[in-house]
Amino acid sequence: MCSSDLVWSKHKMPFKEWEMEITFKVTGARYLGGDGFALWFTEKSEQFGATFGNAEDFVGLGVILDTYDNDGKRDNPAISAVVSKGDTKFDHDSDGREQRIPGAMCKINYRNPRNTVSMRVRYQAGVLFVGYDLRSRGSYTDCFRAQVELPASYYVGLTAHTGQIGRASCRERV
Repeated sequence: MCSSDLVWSKHKMPFKEWEMEITFKVTGARYLGGDGFALWFTEKSEQFGATFGNAEDFVGLGVILDTYDNDGKRDNPAISAVVSKGDTKFDHDSDGREQRIPGAMCKINYRNPRNTVSMRVRYQAGVLFVGYDLRSRGSYTDCFRAQVELPASYYVGLTAHTGQIGRASCRERV
């Protein structure tokens, strides 16, 4: 069975600049668990697939919260950003190293926290700002800033996906 969850906006966002916060809690075995989840800004919505629950050929931006260390480099959990024009597939085996926007990644241990964790994502003047707050108290630490070009209007989505077993069975359905 393929395990993936998603929620998408019903309408495209027309805003050129914005800021949003999400609060979450990731729990589970220390090094085992799902692949992670992602916040998407894409031309199409509800395109189910193996990239953290979204289509592999997405057009737009993904802010990835990768909870599983596929490449064994001990650089997870991490927050990173990827962009695609529909021709770039996320390489799970390398934790998306080649698909990342240069400099758009920070390793942060948000697994099994005592409190909820908050993430602030802001897009202003063509720059994506991502910050985190491990205690959800309103005190954010910068994760990264990256130059990004978003589509003129886009859907916003949040998707999550299980690990390798779920990904293999999902590929059969796509």
